[in-house]
Amino acid sequence: MGKRYYCDYCERSFIDDVESRKKHIKSVNHEILRKLHYNAFRDLKTLVREERAKIPCKRFKNYQECSFGDNCNYSHYSEAELRNFESIIHQEELEKAKVPKLLTLQDWLEKRSSSESLSSSTAKILQTEPSRIYNYRLPPSLIPATKEQIMSCKLEQWG
Repeated sequence: MGKRYYCDYCERSFIDDVESRKKHIKSVNHEILRKLHYNAFRDLKTLVREERAKIPCKRFKNYQECSFGDNCNYSHYSEAELRNFESIIHQEELEKAKVPKLLTLQDWLEKRSSSESLSSSTAKILQTEPSRIYNYRLPPSLIPATKEQIMSCKLEQWG
């Protein structure tokens, strides 16, 4: 028995040769199932844009059922549903637009020192620099930075 090709969209396998694979990939059933698979992962913005381009399905509007289902060339969403989706998209865009203010190094150090002073009674943090006796053979790039070196850095812009 030769090698077999398994199609995840169609959930079937067949002999793995060029002709049968091409024939299967071009089949209507495979294309429909592939389209259904990718439609399940569409984002809301794409869904609204595609559904706005379609005209409403008369069969779905009159009978609340369409024999074509997700393969229908017409829209199965009402105007109210599309407006609701658009409001959700608008809310998501507003949330993305709200960017929190980034702290400068000086602000972060001040915040850290104030929080350390508040929690000093519960946990005593070692403030002294590690002894250089243990790392005297380290290359310069691995030697820990001193507090003065950190304070003199200007790191207000990243990237």
